[in-house]
Amino acid sequence: MRLIFQLLSIWAAILLPITNCFAPTLPAISRHSTSSTYYSPLRSSSKRPTRPIKFYCKLFGETMSKSNELLPEPFPPISIVGVCGSIGSGKSFACSLLTSKLNEKPSSSEITAHHIDTDSLAHGVYAPGSAAISEIGEEFGQDVIANGTVDRKALGAIVFGDGTKMAKLEKIVWPHVKDLILQRIQDIQESTQREGQNKCYNVVVVEAAVLLDANWSDMFDAVWLVRASSDTSCERLVEKRGMAKEDALNRLNAQLSRRGIGNWKEELEGGAVTAVIENEGRTTSDLWDNMKQCLEDPKCWKNDRCPPQIGELLEG
Repeated sequence: MRLIFQLLSIWAAILLPITNCFAPTLPAISRHSTSSTYYSPLRSSSKRPTRPIKFYCKLFGETMSKSNELLPEPFPPISIVGVCGSIGSGKSFACSLLTSKLNEKPSSSEITAHHIDTDSLAHGVYAPGSAAISEIGEEFGQDVIANGTVDRKALGAIVFGDGTKMAKLEKIVWPHVKDLILQRIQDIQESTQREGQNKCYNVVVVEAAVLLDANWSDMFDAVWLVRASSDTSCERLVEKRGMAKEDALNRLNAQLSRRGIGNWKEELEGGAVTAVIENEGRTTSDLWDNMKQCLEDPKCWKNDRCPPQIGELLEG
């Protein structure tokens, strides 16, 4: 009996914490909860609202205690901002401006910004060896697979102009892109730790036009929409991308069905979008002023997720 008891004790000590990460009956931890505390290099005492349990299990591995409470992570603090917007809105420039401005501040030794472009990451989904390739071949036929990768031209001929088929492709691709985003964030955290910058606060800016449609909102501490008028967006597409005006307008109209674009006011009022950044292209300083205001204003973040004392750092 003593041997059985010892074996059961070992099983409880080793396996239960692991299975807790996947147990479907865990007590819900609110995305906006303020029950857990953490150490922040930006102030001596602060509250750390928790992300969903699955987020931590995916990104950091086992971070749960036996009581299902979040344990202090061995990583520096981090804030993750999702940036969406239509084609021609200037969201790519806005993301680049935000990260460059944060990194050029005298306080950059305490706060570091990183830009993740999901369009670039998505190319990895079609690369040889990607798990998505077989799924795409099963759904759309092996004619779209060539030399172990996806023939994007052949695939495009099938899905473009067919909303149903495009939705099927997105259902396959988006989860893989999310995995790549999480992996990139983990790489940033681990790199910061290896370089001995444990007191550095990471701000990760994830540029993702479809983040609301893809249901990635739970990853982010804030969701900012960069928008511009259709005239301004069309003008940018014509001048900077060489599109014909008619083609540019067709592209803009086709995106109106996307969440956060055609219905941006509804998404803002509902809380899915936490801030709207107007980008009519007056001056770069105007855009930076708008983004800086979002960084400092807690209302532009999900509940209690505004980085502590970031205003002081920005003035540094």
